[in-house]
Amino acid sequence: MTVRYARNDMLLLDPMLTLVSGPFFPTLENAFLDHLKRESGPAFEKIAVVTPNVRLMERLQLGVARRGISCLNLNFMNFSSIAQNIVEGEEPLPKPVRSDPLFYDTLVKILLKERKPFRRLAEMALPEGFPPAVRSTLRDLIDAGVPPDVTEAIKEKYLGQEVDKGLLLELFGLYRHYHKKMETLPVVHRSVLIKKAAELAPASAYLKSFKEIIYYGFYDLTGLQADFFQAVVKNHPSRLFFPYEPNHPAYEFAKRFREEVLQPVLGEEISLISPSPSAPLFDPTVDIVNVSGLRDEAGFVSGEILRLHREAGIPFHEMAVVARFKERLTSYPALLQSKGIPYSSSFQRSLSSQPQIEVALRFLRSFNEKGRLDEGVARYPEFDTKGSLKIKEGAGGGPAPASWASHAENVVNLLESHFRPATALSRDVWNRLKGAAKELAPFDSIASPVSREDFLETLREKWMGLEWPEPKGVIPGVSLLYAEAARGLLFRAVFLVGVEERVFPRIIREDPFLRDSARLALLNTMGYRIGQKMSALGEERLLFHLMTTSAKDRLCLVTQRTDDGGAFVGMSSYLRAFAQEREIDLEKEVRSIQRPLLKKLEDDPDPFSLQRHEIVAALLAAGQKKSAQQFIAKTCGGKDLLKKALEVRETLDTLSQPHAFDGLIDPKVAANFVNRREISPSSLETYGRCPYQYFATKILRLEPFEKDVSAEEWPTDERGRALHDFFREFYSRLTKTAFSKKLFDEVYESKLGSLQASVVGIHPTLWEAMKIHLKGGLQNFIEEDLKLCSEEGWKPSYFEQTLGASLEPPLDGVDWIGIPDRIDLANGKARVIDYKTGHGFSGKVATEAIRGRRAQAPLYLLLSEKFLKKHKPPVKEISFVYKYLSDKEDGDKELSPADFEANKEAILATIREQIDLMRQGNYLFMKDDYCSYCEVAPICRKNHGLSVYRSQKGPGEKLWKIRKKPVAKSQLKHRHPDVRRHPDESRDPGLC
Repeated sequence: MTVRYARNDMLLLDPMLTLVSGPFFPTLENAFLDHLKRESGPAFEKIAVVTPNVRLMERLQLGVARRGISCLNLNFMNFSSIAQNIVEGEEPLPKPVRSDPLFYDTLVKILLKERKPFRRLAEMALPEGFPPAVRSTLRDLIDAGVPPDVTEAIKEKYLGQEVDKGLLLELFGLYRHYHKKMETLPVVHRSVLIKKAAELAPASAYLKSFKEIIYYGFYDLTGLQADFFQAVVKNHPSRLFFPYEPNHPAYEFAKRFREEVLQPVLGEEISLISPSPSAPLFDPTVDIVNVSGLRDEAGFVSGEILRLHREAGIPFHEMAVVARFKERLTSYPALLQSKGIPYSSSFQRSLSSQPQIEVALRFLRSFNEKGRLDEGVARYPEFDTKGSLKIKEGAGGGPAPASWASHAENVVNLLESHFRPATALSRDVWNRLKGAAKELAPFDSIASPVSREDFLETLREKWMGLEWPEPKGVIPGVSLLYAEAARGLLFRAVFLVGVEERVFPRIIREDPFLRDSARLALLNTMGYRIGQKMSALGEERLLFHLMTTSAKDRLCLVTQRTDDGGAFVGMSSYLRAFAQEREIDLEKEVRSIQRPLLKKLEDDPDPFSLQRHEIVAALLAAGQKKSAQQFIAKTCGGKDLLKKALEVRETLDTLSQPHAFDGLIDPKVAANFVNRREISPSSLETYGRCPYQYFATKILRLEPFEKDVSAEEWPTDERGRALHDFFREFYSRLTKTAFSKKLFDEVYESKLGSLQASVVGIHPTLWEAMKIHLKGGLQNFIEEDLKLCSEEGWKPSYFEQTLGASLEPPLDGVDWIGIPDRIDLANGKARVIDYKTGHGFSGKVATEAIRGRRAQAPLYLLLSEKFLKKHKPPVKEISFVYKYLSDKEDGDKELSPADFEANKEAILATIREQIDLMRQGNYLFMKDDYCSYCEVAPICRKNHGLSVYRSQKGPGEKLWKIRKKPVAKSQLKHRHPDVRRHPDESRDPGLC
């Protein structure tokens, strides 16, 4: 039913907007095509069609072609292009438009550093992560058309006590400086284009050349966009096809747009909503599926796509995979390609996962550390060691600031000099990295010179945002779309993935710099249309409704029950409401995809939906080894590939003695390695903890290029190094055994306080809080330490002193080397200090040393004894102390002279056994509680039952016998009572 009515508005003269409202399908799209069929004809009068995105534009163009509508007089464009056409035709801008977000984020970052506008954060050395958040707020103000000189209006009469005036004034002070700086740039922001188009729109000859301007699918606009839109529809015949149903709760978000933006300029409305409910035109089959992890999700969806294509005859281009965010779909292109499924996407694949980015950044940052090359970079296959590592001071290298262009040129030269791409793909990646570096040269217009550190941080952001260019032209394949790009599109089959809590709907928080109460006040009292952040929940609901009504035949909603790590994932509240509305029992009618491969094959044995490895697994499970080998030979081109893999598998699944795959290597090779290198106490502790970890890190020298780093945790090794540097600097400069606040503050600021959030990899706000806590903890630790030193007569004397020596039997035949953190002296006594930042361990140092897990204490005592042999006055006794920075409950751990003397024979016997086992090639893994934080755990078979069994038999028994050595009571007579076991005792990474 069509309802027509005209609205008179005394404020406007002859408003020209006709509003056509209804759901996208089938009413709005059909109404649009019917209207074009009527209006376009031989008269060749031009019509402009403006859409929110390219995919919707392509769908309308396809509909025009199918209807046989003449398209010669149709001009399709997006919101920005119509503004650009108006301005270029009437009054071109004096400067080019630049829309690069990183460019403006960098401008904000520099202003924050220079002006420190937020007084409450003045003591925190503004966090590096703030610029994007502040930039987002400033962008909202710009998009709303808020002028930079609004400060006085806020101060005098407008916002009253409803909002925090102090924060607002600070924000708008920054906003004013931001505007002023942008005016000096050789480019202009896109908002300038939109504002200029709004000024020119009323008398625009370009707009007058159109019989009608049609907007299709818009349900929200920013403030400036709304001004531009109203300027067009007030003065030129216009029509908006508006997705809206007045009585549907999902359209509350669009309702606000209708009341605030459309109602004032509305001339006539055509509602396509029937007053009496009718059956929906589309009634697709609905499936709800839960999976475990993203890999299973993509595997299931790709299999279903093949099934629907083969069994239901649905063309690939009539299917879509939709997610709330494009990042959810990054694993799909490669998987679809491997299964021969054509696809097109609304986004480009990111280069952020390419290892060249991490390698290049580590390489470039190595120059900040006095030219010391990162060992991991040196081992990278494409690294060329022949290139010169020297770079010119002040020319984009070293600590001296330089121009952005100089830094960029230096980066390009270094990458070209030191990396030789091995494949065409790698060459393409390196070329893109160098090209992106060159694109930072125009940043000189923001501020110059810039420090190397700041340049590299910006370069990292640039590289992480790079994307692979998609092939030009529309590919008739499965559409991969994020929600905004899927609005207004219709498919026969839609897979809506990621329907989980905190994903769809996404997490929405208020803007910390401009709260919703302030945004509302700006609208109500000053007339600037700036969206409230929490109202975005309404758009989430509308997007979900649009996605679930975009399928004609099949709608499949996919949610994770657990993520890739096995953690529980909650189902979206939207999905629960959707199921309740359709009376779907989520306990009985949801399909669960099993995680184990063979279980999946049993539940769904469709060979057409399987990947190569799944087909091979299915054939092997059915006992068809020959067929599996033939399949691999035909698809991979190697007839012996599977044969060799099966031989390895058979070896791994045997109950025999341990072998090379378990870490038992040729004794000749192992002995040669041990004999030709120095062994440190800390590396021997690694062997005592897990020989396989020692083998992987010390012999094979393996390390992950991509570390699992949390934005809430400072990586242990980096934290240790930083604190180590701090202690060395402080104690070495200390002249008296008394705390010096001035020295402490100076050293803290140079070593820790100046560290930026981007360097430590922690969220900026959290990092500032952590630094405050860390500073207080360090001061308390040092004050207590120096107090004890003063009371007991100790004087910190040696700091990271290299101790190298050969030791007497039974530790002879080995070149020992160690670098203890500190050695204190006092009247014929010495003590070796080792700082620890982790938790303590149960038992006594002597006990742990006898059982092979604490080699540092006894070896440092022996090495220090040799080092101090000629010291005056003579040192008669030496002790070893683990000093814990944070574990105050259990206190420090000591190996006293008496403890060492009483247990020396047993301890040295253990060390001798470990050295002999190393020479014999015994590097079997020892599964224990430390596996959870071991960096080589991904390549260790600690969860393979048969491998665990073998590791504890034969040669492995020798390792476990050391670990379980009984300790005689006589050996423990000097010990203090055992402390209570700490719940995380194993995590004792220390500083070295």
